[in-house]
Amino acid sequence: MSHAVGLIQFLPSTAADLLGLPKSMPGRGGVAAAAFERMTPEEQLEQVEAYLEKASNGRSIATLRDLYMCVFYPAAVGKGDGFVIARADDATAFGRLVYGQNAGLDANRDGILTAGEAASVVAGAASSPELAAMIEGRASRATARSAPLSVHGEGSG
Repeated sequence: MSHAVGLIQFLPSTAADLLGLPKSMPGRGGVAAAAFERMTPEEQLEQVEAYLEKASNGRSIATLRDLYMCVFYPAAVGKGDGFVIARADDATAFGRLVYGQNAGLDANRDGILTAGEAASVVAGAASSPELAAMIEGRASRATARSAPLSVHGEGSG
């Protein structure tokens, strides 16, 4: 629903900011989204790095939680697991919307979403055997692709 685009799912307005498109430009979000869709992953990584630099606001990204918070909720970077991101009974409609869209991350179902709860999903995925196998598989394929080829197209030695 957000029309997010790219490796880390930038909102169109964020993509436009990263590309330096003027705020007064008509359709700037759509232009930026289209530009990201045309970029290779390697080209996007330059934008991801610029975004992380800005989102961390000069703070060290020392944990997986902080890295995830740079993408998910930058205000939580460096604040610890107990930092409250959203509440089901938030005083603002926006706060309630943020909670509602991410209620599945509220691990203890207390109506309060914390940085630790949100990041626990990523931490669990990062330590999963499935991810390790996927990474191992990619490494094996990359190694196989980079092996020297003989004239007949088969790996040498």
